[in-house]
Amino acid sequence: MIESQKQAIQNCAARRINRRFAGEIAALSKLKPRRSFQAILFDWVVILVSAGLASYIDHLLGYIIAILLIASRQHALFVLTHEGAHKLIHSKLFINDTISNVFCAFPLFVRTESYRNHHRSHHQFLNTDRDPDWVRKIARSEWQFPQTTLNFSKNLGKYILGYGFVEVCFFILGLNKVSKPYRTAKIAFAAAYYTSALAMLLYFDLFFEFTIFWLIPYAYLLPLLNRVRSIAEHFGLGQNSIFTQSRTIIPPRLEAFFFAPHHVNYHLDHHLVAAVPFYNLPKLHQHFRSFADYRNHAHINDSYSNFGKNSLLTDILKGKAVLNEVY
Repeated sequence: MIESQKQAIQNCAARRINRRFAGEIAALSKLKPRRSFQAILFDWVVILVSAGLASYIDHLLGYIIAILLIASRQHALFVLTHEGAHKLIHSKLFINDTISNVFCAFPLFVRTESYRNHHRSHHQFLNTDRDPDWVRKIARSEWQFPQTTLNFSKNLGKYILGYGFVEVCFFILGLNKVSKPYRTAKIAFAAAYYTSALAMLLYFDLFFEFTIFWLIPYAYLLPLLNRVRSIAEHFGLGQNSIFTQSRTIIPPRLEAFFFAPHHVNYHLDHHLVAAVPFYNLPKLHQHFRSFADYRNHAHINDSYSNFGKNSLLTDILKGKAVLNEVY
């Protein structure tokens, strides 16, 4: 199917489901900034308490657990940066971007505005040669599925060894290529943020703690979590309609904590209606399940791992994969 036909079918399906649930979507699209603030606060409390307890206990196991927990919350902050990119944290853009940058994006060394410009094309041209995420990945063998269990394990193993950090660095640099020219005020704001952070590290002599509790999870575990989530969102699918170009997963809570914070697992639903904030995606999903096209064709899994019979691994591993082919 050529790209223009593919896009036309997607747009038609999206319009159909938007018309069917216009009232529900309007209600669920109303922002409740307090919910976003609570999510940000939760993530930072987990980060600070984990680092504090590990330092107090001063035992290897405590450090390992803290690093795992902090990586999960770094992942969560990236998901909230995604919310900020969609202007879903606050209705006023200045407040939305300031909160997103200060508490979510800047700590991860990205800018909400840069990510927004990049991410806009992903939504407009999903899984086509004009989608920057798709183009960046699809030609590489490690992003082609199904894979053998051995190859998949090797590809994930590279991330634990630091390959993912290199990939993250190139991704951050690539964001600048699609960004609009920076305004002087925004450059000054970012510079002031990082200068202040560096001054605090120097004044309180926190470079060891910063390395252990921030840079190590950022370099070795966050890229792994991001990769699993990215695979789950758009890979190992039939790619024949908007209902099979993204995946929704309803995972156990422990999996959700690491791989799908803040309801990012409802990714198909997000692509159908990007204006709904994360805290309303479960309700949106329930509405969509009453729609025949969605119920019959949506690609939904119940786990990321083998804890569920219909897991992500079932879709992406050779010998297990059965893709949904519709339309």
